[in-house]
Amino acid sequence: MKLTQMIPIALACVLTQRAESQDVELTAFLSKWSIPGGAVAMVRGGKLHSRGIGLANPAAGESVKRDSRFRVASITKPITATAILKLVEDRRIRLDDRVFDWLPRYRSHIADVRAHAITIRQLLQHSGGWDAALSSDPLYASREELEQAGLDVPPQQEQVIAFWLGQPLDFTPGTRFAYSNFGYVLLGRVIEVVTSTPYEEWVAKNILEPSGFEHPQLAGSLASERVRGEASYSDQPDAPFTMSVVSREPDLVPAPYGSFSLALQDSAGGWLASAPELARFLSRLAAGKIVRPETVAVMLERPSYLPAGAQAWYGLGVYIYTSPAGAAIIHDGSFAGTSALIMHVPGLATVAALFNSKPRDYGEFVGELQQILLEAAIRLN
Repeated sequence: MKLTQMIPIALACVLTQRAESQDVELTAFLSKWSIPGGAVAMVRGGKLHSRGIGLANPAAGESVKRDSRFRVASITKPITATAILKLVEDRRIRLDDRVFDWLPRYRSHIADVRAHAITIRQLLQHSGGWDAALSSDPLYASREELEQAGLDVPPQQEQVIAFWLGQPLDFTPGTRFAYSNFGYVLLGRVIEVVTSTPYEEWVAKNILEPSGFEHPQLAGSLASERVRGEASYSDQPDAPFTMSVVSREPDLVPAPYGSFSLALQDSAGGWLASAPELARFLSRLAAGKIVRPETVAVMLERPSYLPAGAQAWYGLGVYIYTSPAGAAIIHDGSFAGTSALIMHVPGLATVAALFNSKPRDYGEFVGELQQILLEAAIRLN
């Protein structure tokens, strides 16, 4: 079941319940899903509630703290989208600008002429023309796939972008939704060109620090790059090792530490954060305190290719579900060793949850997590 299908189910169940829902033990939840530890934060009535549970580093016996930092995976996308919208507000870029007018260095690599018309808005909406289900996701190419394509190991972002633009699109841009990490990598490059500043530096200074992030930074791919206060990441029990794509040698590594390159996908999945930082970020975003309320309204708009009666869609960097209380905002993120969720329900709460493993049945896990967080928000009402 897709995330956009689970949103209305979870909200419909919970928003009609009373506050006497039974308390949920996070420790039992983590045990059920074979996750060492996690952190949850909630902004409710202007107050922040947070807690850590389980182990941040099982090998060292380190417990998760409220401010423990985790890889946030695709929750990076709302951050990147907010940065783009800030540039739109400042009239430095327009949503319907063509992407490769800003990135002319890639034009010579484009094989499908339809790509020349891709807009900033379409990349934000995941309607740029790439569908990993039909082709593949170049950000998660295996070592063998990289070598067969003649690409460097470790993969270099500029080289991967040029190679992927040389492949045909999967559909005509702007006609439908298909989740694309690659599109958000291009958005990061747009931010760099418009601001003449590295993506990490500009977003940290202009979006994350004003939102309450203490030391915003992108995550590293290797265990040796773990920073102070960061959790360690575990694959599921009995998961096989895989060939590293971030080492020059064909080393076998646990999937969270080398099966993919975080440097390759900075603006698509690269940030580190604590649960309280993400909860504050989304709460401030929804309240129009990072970008203006009218800009947030644009972020939540229904894509033009969807029918008027649609109740759930992907806006500009976030999933939207039109609940009875208003537009609920949600985004999840995951890769080997990481599961993450942020959610804002108008009139109820803003929540964030981060974990240091990814369950095998990730869809069922996310659905249960949404239910737990919404019930907890109702109990605080």
